[in-house]
Amino acid sequence: MKFLYIEPDQDIRDIYAMKLEADFCADIIAVSDEKEALERYQEQCKNGPNRPDLALVLLDAGVASTNFQALYDFFNKLHKIPFLLLYDGDSLMLLACLDTFLSDHAGNRTLKKPFRPEVFRKTVHECLSSNNNNFNWVKNAENGHNKVKIQNFLKFNSLPCDVFIRLNDMKFVKLLNANDMYTTEVIQKYIDKDVRELYVHQEDYPVLANTGLQNLISLYDRKSEFQSIQELNLESLENIHRAIQEIGLSTEAVTLTTKTIISSVRLAKGVRSIADLLNKMKSSGNYIYDHSMKMSYICTAIAKHTEWGSDSTVFKLSLACTMHDMTLNNDDLARIELLTDPRLKIFTSDEIEAFKNHPQDAAKLIKDSKAFPSDVDFIVAQHHERPDGSGFPHGLLKLRIAPLSCVFILAHEFVNRIEELGNVYNLENRDRVYQALSQEMYTRGNFKKPFEGLRRAFNLAPKNINDT
Repeated sequence: MKFLYIEPDQDIRDIYAMKLEADFCADIIAVSDEKEALERYQEQCKNGPNRPDLALVLLDAGVASTNFQALYDFFNKLHKIPFLLLYDGDSLMLLACLDTFLSDHAGNRTLKKPFRPEVFRKTVHECLSSNNNNFNWVKNAENGHNKVKIQNFLKFNSLPCDVFIRLNDMKFVKLLNANDMYTTEVIQKYIDKDVRELYVHQEDYPVLANTGLQNLISLYDRKSEFQSIQELNLESLENIHRAIQEIGLSTEAVTLTTKTIISSVRLAKGVRSIADLLNKMKSSGNYIYDHSMKMSYICTAIAKHTEWGSDSTVFKLSLACTMHDMTLNNDDLARIELLTDPRLKIFTSDEIEAFKNHPQDAAKLIKDSKAFPSDVDFIVAQHHERPDGSGFPHGLLKLRIAPLSCVFILAHEFVNRIEELGNVYNLENRDRVYQALSQEMYTRGNFKKPFEGLRRAFNLAPKNINDT
């Protein structure tokens, strides 16, 4: 069974192709426009029947062009292949066939973006049911394993299931352990050896297809930046990213991070309990909000210059930055980093207790919502740990703090120290903070690679870093 999927954005195309493969065992012919679709069809039919072996055509309505009508007439009207039109805003109005679209074929459907994965799956099922199709992902299993295109693993740095490489018809060897961090270099090594697929246990295949999908959909939702900033009340992002550029981040890096922040805030505000806390955080003062946004820029910059720089990992870190202090409503209390800080004495016992518990309280809200990818709650729970064991709630040392938490903590410390220098973002303060951090334990243990990422993000001179 084949699906023809026409989507101009390669990231979105790859994500949904993976979802379609997982849910429907379909061979996805994924292309960027109608012209390429017709060319691929002709190529497919060179050595086969005149009628294309297609069960469904999925089309992003925003790419409608003069080729669309020919494509639609050929597949839908001539060969009776159902169409699923995916649209955003007024893009459907560009299609001349719209008046008769739903009556042309019983399986024709439209679906407005952005949409949830379960809605997408249900709609595709409705399109297929018109042809009395009944497909099951288990049927595609080979010796208890399902294959996944290897390029899909470049989008993640950890997965909820074991991943295998196939040595022969019967033998599969484990390549990645469930929930372990892995680097994109591990995957690229096998791509360079012309490995095209990796495998997961058949019972894990639907789980893998949904891992991070909702959040990646949000990440790649290409609403205009201006509309999104207005919609999410993020107007001050413009001032924040101008300040970040003053310490040496490129315009390109700042722009990409701004889009990631917008997507993470949009996802977080889609959860009512968390949206209420974020709105309260914003209204209580500027510090917590500005601190969280600046952290997103630094955190993303560090991650992108490490081996954990996949889009999904960067998105997790941005989400953690957005929500890490959301249970606090006092800017002065949020400025405190350690339980030994003498400034804690001015607060009430209830306020101190809330401060002690806020990493775990925020992490529990994130985990309980079930709307966020794995690890976000874990990063938030550890964000006040420090490499020398002076942090809280568990006093973890540098080798016991998770790698992504180390990226977050380093960004957290970097931003805090700039704020202590009058919150002036310039090259002089950047270099002073970097120099100070290089003399401490932020260059050691699980912090070594994040610190190197910080150095590369700003193209600074390397330090003599010992892994002790």
